[in-house]
Formats: sequence, structure tokens, C-alpha cells
Amino acid sequence: MSPQNSRSNPVRIFAGDLSDRLVANLLGAIDPESFSTFVIDWPEGERVPDALLTIPGSSDTLSHVVIHRRSLSVAELSVLGQIRKAIEACDPKPRFELIAGDLVRYADLQIASPLVDRIVPEAVSAEVYGAREHRVAPEVTAGAPVGILTTNRPLGETLLETCDAFGYRPAILSGWSDPAVPREALLIWDVPLLSDRWEVRLRDQSRLRPILTLLGLADRTIVERARSAGAVACLDLPFEFEDLRNSLSRHAVMTSRPATTHGSESQIRPAAHERRLRDFARNLRTDEAHRIRHDAGSHLARYDSIGAGESTERQVRKIDR
Repeated sequence: MSPQNSRSNPVRIFAGDLSDRLVANLLGAIDPESFSTFVIDWPEGERVPDALLTIPGSSDTLSHVVIHRRSLSVAELSVLGQIRKAIEACDPKPRFELIAGDLVRYADLQIASPLVDRIVPEAVSAEVYGAREHRVAPEVTAGAPVGILTTNRPLGETLLETCDAFGYRPAILSGWSDPAVPREALLIWDVPLLSDRWEVRLRDQSRLRPILTLLGLADRTIVERARSAGAVACLDLPFEFEDLRNSLSRHAVMTSRPATTHGSESQIRPAAHERRLRDFARNLRTDEAHRIRHDAGSHLARYDSIGAGESTERQVRKIDR
């Protein structure tokens, strides 16, 4: 059955394994009204449904195609290529996004990247799409105070400039009790996941204020733990510029007491300033990704060398015997 026959003029097409609880929650975030999305069940490990390969080329309303895969096989990467080819024949072209699960290999992401317009980590996908659907006009929350708590100075400065460019009143805090922003203001926390008390701290502080958590290389389990501890939203590190904008629009709150970090009213910055910040954030994300991959590669190489050494030692022992 093709999309044209099952849903007349859908706004978006979504395909994923509907038996996955995360996918069910994600659908509610993508389309809260459940009337404008043509949903295709594509169980993990099974062949692609024919309906997914039949993109309506003459639809004036189709603007979005979203695919969720917890892992990516060679055949599924080929399917992404077929969908991209079908999309290129559309006029206008819908946006094509892949929600990548925690079992997708980095090498497969490199292959998939040029085939789609955006790759969204599945762990934070509900927040990304939910904030996108619920975003409000910038002037509604412009001027709201936003606290920033991080031990990473470059990240803190990037967040400060970015929030300021969006029209908020940001401040980098020295600690949870820093009075630079009102206690009830939204706080962005770069969570130290290596600490064994981060959940306790989050649970205590989320009773006092809304907290948006930034989680390094987040997976399903980490995000579930953060949400259970009281986080109003979770974004991955490195984050996307537009995702932060949408989450701020969704969760930042005006307070009765003004923030004390700026002497004058914060203004929404011009597009050129936003472009500069966007480039800076992209470079930061790239540098961080390279660092993470380098560190991971170093660790793997070390473990491989240890394993090889142990294997050689065992062989020598066998010969000696």
C-alpha cells in the first residue's frame, strides 16, 4: 500500500519498529495530534516495507521523512540510498532524517551521513522532535534568565554566547547556590556522568528549578536515568545549535526577579552574529568529536596491544611446556 492510498497528503512519513517502546514515545513527540503522519512499521532485522520506497513525488504537503533504526545493516544503508533517490525526484523535496540507535556503528554513520539531511541520536530524539513541534515565537520567552553550570570553560562560554544570541539572559554559575540567576530559572547542566552522585544531585535540584541536562555521548539508559531524576530535557554532547534553541523556547521560564548578569535589556542578535556562533559551535562539536574518537581509538589500541601481548605470552608458555 502506498502513502498516497493510505493517507491523503501526509505531512510526514515515519518508519520504525513499532514494538520498540522508544519508537512509540517518539511518535507522540513527532506528531502529538496523530493525524498528519503516515506511520510504517519496519521491525528490526526485517526487509523494508514496500510502502517506504514509494514516496509521493507530486505531494505538496509532504515535508518530512523520518526513519528510525537501532542498528544499520548493509541492506538498510542501501534502502537509505533508495529513499534519497526518491526524495530527489520530489518537488518540493521533503527533509530526510535518520534517528540512529545505540547499536549503529560509527563507520555506518559515515556512510549514512551524505544520504540524509540530519542524523539524530535516538536517546535524545524525543526531546529534539518534541521541542521542535512545541517551539513558540522567540519573543514569548526572550529575556528569560538561564543558568549555566559546567566545569568545561569553552563549553560554558559557547552556551553563554549562544543563549545571549537567542535573546535570553544567561549566566555561568559558580555553583548550585550562585544567585546570578533566580532559583526558579532554567538551568543548563553539563552533567559529570563519571560522578556516582550526579543522579542524587539532579533529583535534589530538580525539585527547585527546571534543569536541562547535557549528556556526553548519551544512550537510552543514561537519558532514562536523567529523566527519572527530574530533568525536564536531555540533549546530547556535542549538541546541535537548533536543538538548544528549541529546547530553550520550550522550557525557559520568565521569573519575577530579573537576572543580574546584564545591565541592559538583552536583544535578539542579528543573523550574522548567529552564523558566527553557529560556526563556532560546529567547530567545537567537531573538535570534541575528534577528541572523543582519538581517545577511544587510543584506549582500543591499548587494549588490543594488551590482548595481543597476553595471547603471545600464552603461546610462549605452551611452547615451553
